[in-house]
Amino acid sequence: MTDNRHNQDLYFFSRLKLGDENAFDYLFNYYYPGLVIYADKFVANNHLAEEIVQGVFMKLWQDRRYIEINSSVKSYIFRSVKNKCLDILKHRKIKDDYARKVLNDHEPSNEATWDTYVESELYIILIREIEKLPPECQKIFRYSRIRDHTNKEIAEKLGISVKTVENQISKALKILRVALQEYLE
Repeated sequence: MTDNRHNQDLYFFSRLKLGDENAFDYLFNYYYPGLVIYADKFVANNHLAEEIVQGVFMKLWQDRRYIEINSSVKSYIFRSVKNKCLDILKHRKIKDDYARKVLNDHEPSNEATWDTYVESELYIILIREIEKLPPECQKIFRYSRIRDHTNKEIAEKLGISVKTVENQISKALKILRVALQEYLE
């Protein structure tokens, strides 16, 4: 039974490499629920786990022509999800360590004001909320607001329309306004 599943996966992956969307759909539908549960064990956030798995499948589709899988499609996909989860956890730890450092390393001085502390705390909260945005939305928002790229530059860089960039930035701003509502009043 395992050899049959293995051979079936390799067949569907070979079809996927040729651009067969039905093969992609088959692999996605077969593995998605288990991968979300697997990712959730790492990140302890079902929404984030779903985004991770969707991102892995999106990358699988985008890079399909260059990916070589000679052993197990299942192992490849699960390993990809695990690596993405570990990257996110490592990134989250770096951000949290930085946030703690910013808050702990600043001894009050005569120049330090309450506003400075509130501003740094708000910045940390804002960064955490940006990290919760859907991956594509987050990427576009970071290019726009943090790296200061124009919508046209972002569209060209990502191979999408300017309208899509505008929609994603608008979506990000709406989400952030709701998340930061109590700080904006």
